Amino acid sequence: MRHENESKPGSAPHGVAMEPYGDEFPGKNWRPFARDELRSPFIYKDDEQLERPVRFEQMRRLSAYVLRFKKLAVLSLIATVGGIIVSLAAPYLLGVTINAALGGKNLHLLFVYGGILAALYILNTVAATYRIRFTNWLGQSIIRELRAELFGHVQSLSFDFFDQRPAGSVLVRIMNDVNALQDLFTNGVINSITNMLTLVGIIVIMLSLDWRLALISMVVVPIMFLLSTKLRATIRRAWQSVRLRLSRLNAHLNEAIQGVRVTQAYAREDENQTFFQSMNGEYLNRFRVAQKLSALFGPGVDFTGAVGSALLFFFGVHFLLGGSVTVGLLVAFANYLG
Repeated sequence: MRHENESKPGSAPHGVAMEPYGDEFPGKNWRPFARDELRSPFIYKDDEQLERPVRFEQMRRLSAYVLRFKKLAVLSLIATVGGIIVSLAAPYLLGVTINAALGGKNLHLLFVYGGILAALYILNTVAATYRIRFTNWLGQSIIRELRAELFGHVQSLSFDFFDQRPAGSVLVRIMNDVNALQDLFTNGVINSITNMLTLVGIIVIMLSLDWRLALISMVVVPIMFLLSTKLRATIRRAWQSVRLRLSRLNAHLNEAIQGVRVTQAYAREDENQTFFQSMNGEYLNRFRVAQKLSALFGPGVDFTGAVGSALLFFFGVHFLLGGSVTVGLLVAFANYLG
């Protein structure tokens, strides 16, 4: 009577991949895969498609989840627009305060404008607080619905689907990738709308105040555009590669834990440990590369902003000495550019 953990004649122990021989029975000629070859059983084909373009159909399907929570979406939009209006009004009022109150040495106007500025900053804080609260509620509600539907969908898939994919990879898709969508709903979409509306408002206000300073301030916009497109695309691919390695790591970990009894029965602990360390080290290296690229984006944006501010003050002071602009106008531009 054969022990349940005993391998069949000519077969590999459980947990050791066999070299594919087609339809021919390998008999005693099986051999373990090399370390690089062992990775392939833990990858499903969708993992390699890192550069699939974003389609309108995908955005439409995601938008359908937002419409399920119309009240939270409307409240988030109101808080966002309110915060934008307040943030755009504050620098303009600051410039008016400097020109009218400080320039005219009018103490009464100084207190009036100072009180209005304080009220605007308080309103901005309140709007930001409610925006964060509403968008997080909205994001969590959408993710709850999405994760429930995804779990129901996984239960309806065929046996063939699970035969071709390790359980750990499926788990990563359900948990980690859905969490990435949560960040998209709570931060990505709202921040994109906020930044776009704010940028349009700033350009309109600056052009209406002084078109010369506005054009000088926008010299660095093409550089920022390149950073936002080229570098962010590279950063996105790097983090996609990190998620791919994490999927492999979790897939192997899941399979190793499920088959730990067979692994111990055939004394394969050292081989499993070596393979896991290889995957773990690869994940760490990819994470470091992605983190290094991400660390370049913020300082790059700050540097281009500093160049824009330097150009603004260089030409602004020249216009100020010529009497074509005021101190308050220059301060307002500096705040908008910041």
